[in-house]
Amino acid sequence: MFNKDQKNQIQKQITIEELSKREERYSYYGLMSTYQLYGIKDFEYMLLNQKQHKLFKTVLHGYGAYTKQQVSNMPYKKRKKIAYLWSKGQDVINRFKQEVSAKYANEIFSMFKMKYVKCILDIPAEETSKDLLNDCSFKDLGIEYEDIVLLFLKHKLLPENFFNIK
Repeated sequence: MFNKDQKNQIQKQITIEELSKREERYSYYGLMSTYQLYGIKDFEYMLLNQKQHKLFKTVLHGYGAYTKQQVSNMPYKKRKKIAYLWSKGQDVINRFKQEVSAKYANEIFSMFKMKYVKCILDIPAEETSKDLLNDCSFKDLGIEYEDIVLLFLKHKLLPENFFNIK
């Protein structure tokens, strides 16, 4: 089998590959500036602490992150804030899904050499509609929770010190 040095070298290579794939994905999704802003190289969703998970789930799921008992015992202002954050979060996610879908579609359409396709390709991927609801799942679009956390940070739905919360 492998000795300790070989295992360490293999592990480093795997880590480097994961980081390059992540950076490639962030660049593709347009999150590279946010990724670089927070300077997070080894950020993994599963390694967040309980408070960070709770903040993220509150923005992602709204009242669904709480039990009915907890919601009924909350002050009105907190319920209103949760509803506002959830609403903004859903809007941000929907627009992000539209951008990713448009980028995938543009890649596919660029293979065809028809004059009708050129009209579609001229529309920038960043042009989204608030009225259009993208119901594709994160898995279908290749979006991971790390991407959503950075997206929420970019749009200031999570606090700037999110990764420092203990």
